Amino acid sequence: MRKKLKYFFGFILGSFFLIHSIASAYGAEVYNVNGKNVYYNYPPITIVINGEKQSPPMKPLMFDDRVFVPVRFVSEKMGAKVDYDNTKVTITYMGDKITLYLYKDTAYINDKVVKLDSSVKLINYGYTYVPLRFIGEALRNDVNWDGKTKTVYITSKEQKISMDVVVNGDRVNVRTGPDTKYDVITTVSKGEVLKALAKLGDWYKVQLKDNKAGWIAGWLVIPKDQAQQSSQNPPKEENSPNTTSSQQKDASLPKYYTVEDIKFNKQGDLKQVVISTNSSAYKVTKDSAKSAIIVNLDNTVLKESFPAMALDDDVVRGIIPSQVSSTAVQIAITLNKDANYDLVMQNGKLIINIIPSVQNVQNPLPPADTPKLSLPPLMVSGSVVNIRTGPGTQYDIITQVNRGEILEALNKSGDWYNVRLKDGTVGWISALYVTVYDKAEKKDYVAGVDRRTGTTPSRGDIGQALSTLPYAGKGVWYSIYTTPPTASDISLFAASNITHIYLEVATSISGFPDKWKAWLDSVLPAAHRAGIKVIAWLYTDLKNPSYDADLTVQVATYVTPSGHTVDAVAADIEELPQKDPVKAAQIVEDYAKKVRSKLPSNVSFIAITFPPQYRPSYPYATMAKYFDAIALMDYWNISNRTYTYDDAKSFVMDSVNIVRTLAGDDVHIEVILQGYAEKGLSLPTLEELRGGIDGAREANAIGYSVYKWNTLTDEHKNLFANY
Repeated sequence: MRKKLKYFFGFILGSFFLIHSIASAYGAEVYNVNGKNVYYNYPPITIVINGEKQSPPMKPLMFDDRVFVPVRFVSEKMGAKVDYDNTKVTITYMGDKITLYLYKDTAYINDKVVKLDSSVKLINYGYTYVPLRFIGEALRNDVNWDGKTKTVYITSKEQKISMDVVVNGDRVNVRTGPDTKYDVITTVSKGEVLKALAKLGDWYKVQLKDNKAGWIAGWLVIPKDQAQQSSQNPPKEENSPNTTSSQQKDASLPKYYTVEDIKFNKQGDLKQVVISTNSSAYKVTKDSAKSAIIVNLDNTVLKESFPAMALDDDVVRGIIPSQVSSTAVQIAITLNKDANYDLVMQNGKLIINIIPSVQNVQNPLPPADTPKLSLPPLMVSGSVVNIRTGPGTQYDIITQVNRGEILEALNKSGDWYNVRLKDGTVGWISALYVTVYDKAEKKDYVAGVDRRTGTTPSRGDIGQALSTLPYAGKGVWYSIYTTPPTASDISLFAASNITHIYLEVATSISGFPDKWKAWLDSVLPAAHRAGIKVIAWLYTDLKNPSYDADLTVQVATYVTPSGHTVDAVAADIEELPQKDPVKAAQIVEDYAKKVRSKLPSNVSFIAITFPPQYRPSYPYATMAKYFDAIALMDYWNISNRTYTYDDAKSFVMDSVNIVRTLAGDDVHIEVILQGYAEKGLSLPTLEELRGGIDGAREANAIGYSVYKWNTLTDEHKNLFANY
């Protein structure tokens, strides 16, 4: 037994020295790969990026006949950003999001699944290695392998150029990479001349004064020779004698519009592509050969690099925006089936309405013997709307009308009205962009007048409540999906000059149950002791206007055990027919008249509804006629774009001003500010909230409030309370 053990240990010892000798001969090393020690024996691998030999902190390795590299080093060398969590790596580059998972051979580029040649590996417990070819090509580079020299060559697809460009923006950022997500190196001023070294997409790599290089947006510079041509051929108009030399230099550079956002909306059969831009230099054509609608915008640049959108829609296949030159944008709307389009320019938005073509229409116009309907006058609610020869976008455009123009309605066919303009022109207009012109004499009361005193109070300053109007001043909102205000909430409101509370207590479906009556029982006396008014609100679908009117009166006449009643009642109106503004106006009138006939004279009546940017055909004039005030749900933050102070402010001001155009300057408007996050989006920022408040003030709204108090952060609450 001992003899056998002797030979056995001799064999083991010999084997060890043999392996060690072989390993030493080939320079083998030990790496920990995914938690296991592995002998590695492969000649050194060299990486060359754009002609420059690289020296990564951890050298490239060969596994499964594939070159693997440390993901952070290579990605950042190519201009990408890298983020880690426990199980995955996320790389962002030029609008793309690349996600890799440890130990897995599946990756994602945006939402597309990509199969890797080999799985992602964790080396020496701290370095994530990925297949070099995958990461190089995913970051839009050419990758080539030289097996003889064991060298990987990575070449950027950027185009090498040598030219001078002139900065065309007032203050323009120069960044570390070709996208707005990269860090800012420095800023340059209008008129500065930079040497362009390369071009990638819509971005130029430029040389800076310190000989460093950075990236600048191509739409914010112009070639120097083009700028010189502009200065040699100035506009025909002579400059004012008071024009300074710097102003003259600026005038030599063209002024560009921007595309701020691109969205796709569905409204039944109607599809909308909404382009946020003030550009008037647009041309829209239908390219039947390419099954696309092409939008060309001259003197226009994309604010950022918008990715192409693939859509799950039966008509619109996708939207492909591109900066086709430094001064022109093209947006291709690709189609799954033949469709017609109509254009509306409204509130800084170019709206392309897309409707499937109607096949084999024998007689699209109403028969000659069709009896004419008795229709009220209509007001144009869109900014600029087409008048056509027939009821559909397939008919020719006769002329255009502007918001506020009054049209005589002659007939109706589907979702189109046959109208007569003031100059006698007769044509057809889409029902989506008109509303009922309802300026008849108000028999029962006058909007804006306090029915309890018969006086018309001044609007005054927001934040100082008009004692006779419960909706004036600064308010907060509570819904049935939150808890009612607490005693500490009411104390804060009283100390912060918050003048009124909106409390939801009823809906068309649930009625006015005891549990929500109990909310009034506790909130009303506490709020009144603090000098705060309470407005009870209810969601009304108006499918049965008589039922909703009775429900509204129940809420308005409710008396708590302590003898308190609400100061106002508000109806949330969101389900009116958009394509039949006459019917919508009739529904609102029927409901409001029934409420008015039983409403106590000391209770104000408020209509809560969408702003005109979202529902241009809603009957705002009818609401102004039968309600004391209109509360507009001015929720601006509805997409994944970045919103600013100015975005919120301008949205609110546009909303108020458009409603005054449609309903009259005397209508009382309260602005409801957005204090919640749309599904999948973030809560509006503090700067957005400031912008909304300032917009309400500058538009001279009678009040503003925030929906909802319970969804705000402490920072938002403090801002709103103390602003």
